[in-house]
Amino acid sequence: MLSHDTTHDAPRNEGEDAHFSQAVLDALPHPVLIKDRSGHYLRCNHELEQWLGLAKEQVIGRTLKEIAPDECQNKCLQMDQAVLNNGGICSCEGQLRMADGDERQFLAIKAPLIGPNGDIDGVVTTFLNISELKSSERELKEHDRLLNTIFEEMKDAVVIIDGHSLKIVRANKEFVCRFGITAETAVGLRCHDIPFPPSAPFRQDGHNLCALREAVLTKKSVVTEHHIVSPEGKEMWLDIATSPIFDETGEIRQLVHVYRDITARKEAAK
Repeated sequence: MLSHDTTHDAPRNEGEDAHFSQAVLDALPHPVLIKDRSGHYLRCNHELEQWLGLAKEQVIGRTLKEIAPDECQNKCLQMDQAVLNNGGICSCEGQLRMADGDERQFLAIKAPLIGPNGDIDGVVTTFLNISELKSSERELKEHDRLLNTIFEEMKDAVVIIDGHSLKIVRANKEFVCRFGITAETAVGLRCHDIPFPPSAPFRQDGHNLCALREAVLTKKSVVTEHHIVSPEGKEMWLDIATSPIFDETGEIRQLVHVYRDITARKEAAK
């Protein structure tokens, strides 16, 4: 018969439980704070000590107002009260100056501390470092602003076309000026509805191949020449470059139409 070693089944005493719980908290990679209903801190972990530059002994027994920056206190107290009243989880973003002087952006997540009898005995707060995420967001926004400026200030007329409906989703200032239409009106139209209005003369001499159709069929960039009549009745030659933009599956998500006026070049070549 197999013998059973009962030494492993011996219940831990309160001190062992506290040591075990603290070891678990210290192993977590994110700062953790635990406070009772009166707002006094019961526990914190090693990562929080690193963030604040304070030892556990300087945190335990103190309150939010004694260790938190002034600008964070009101929001944190409101969230604590909401957790104590409703038992739900809430979160907010903030910024904290670290012990080493660096600024760090964080996401604070607060959850109820449930006691043995099922009551809410306090609040558990976990902090996530989102500095790199916020930095990436700022870089993306700056990149978008740069692209938007380039798009709007280009001297060529440009439209962006949806790859499924083949309708315009955006037009730049030069397109609006060149074809006498507002950007709002252009959105939702097909590109040929604008430079080739039904009421205007349209040369059917083989010069007006559809660059958009070619780009969709070949999934390659296409350059064509168009001979049109402007809204003012002026004959124009346009060089149209159409480039597809693909999604992650290889399907065309959008197409970019760039119109360049080459009328002067054509006139000079006559």
